[in-house]
Amino acid sequence: TRNLRATLEDLRHTLNLAEALRKEMEMLIMMKGRDSSMAKDDALDIFSRFLNENKIQVENQESIAIDAANSTLSKLRVQLEPFRIITDEKTPWEEKCALKSSVDKMEKHKRNKLWRKRKRKAIAENLAREHENFNEKDKAANEWRSRETAKDIAQLKVDKMKEIAKLKTKQGKKSLQSELELVLMIEKVQELRKLRVEKLKKQGRFFPDEDDRFVDGVREAVEEEERREMKSIQSGGEEDEKVEKMKKNPSSSSCDYVHQLLHPEFYHYYHGSSTDLGTLIEVRRQWDAFLRAGG
Repeated sequence: TRNLRATLEDLRHTLNLAEALRKEMEMLIMMKGRDSSMAKDDALDIFSRFLNENKIQVENQESIAIDAANSTLSKLRVQLEPFRIITDEKTPWEEKCALKSSVDKMEKHKRNKLWRKRKRKAIAENLAREHENFNEKDKAANEWRSRETAKDIAQLKVDKMKEIAKLKTKQGKKSLQSELELVLMIEKVQELRKLRVEKLKKQGRFFPDEDDRFVDGVREAVEEEERREMKSIQSGGEEDEKVEKMKKNPSSSSCDYVHQLLHPEFYHYYHGSSTDLGTLIEVRRQWDAFLRAGG
């Protein structure tokens, strides 16, 4: 097949050369029989200018062209000899069939080669198209994945913020509940203290705030007594005698007046111990029970 292809290439080249020689012979003949009345031919003018520039005579060029044509014809006969089987009628039909089969095989091989080339091209185009589609789909998948990841991150942030808000709300409720419990506990303690104070008051106990009220009451009683004494001094007469008596025994009169103003339990607690031994012992035991647990 390769030898036949090379032979055909040489034959095509020889035919092209023979065609060029034919045109050259025709132009040489036209130059020899050229007349002034003939129309101008560009190709002929160019060929004539070429001969003049290279200082070549038409006769010499004609002889060279004839020799080249004879050589080309001889070469063409040699190259056409392998194909004589087709043109010669005396050639047996078996050889013609074999040659026809060879030509058909060559054509089939050529068609198969072209088909394989087109197939490879189509496969390459399909692969390139698939690769491009894959890249586009991969890019779209990456973009979708990025969007979904961003959505997931945003959702996680929102969920975390909600959890933090719930935790803060729960902590606020716990702190509020603890404060409410503390307030309720304080109220209960105050109620319990009030009940204990009332119970101790019923038992005859006294407390610092009541001591303050007692002292204030004593002070008011003394001041009231002083005012009365001043009024009695100013009134004169009988009042002078009363003043003299009060001067002689001021403590007893003040104590009687205080005894009239104060509550019996206060008087018994604060003044009874100074005059009565039993009251003193009772007050002493109460202080011992207060200072030492268990009495």
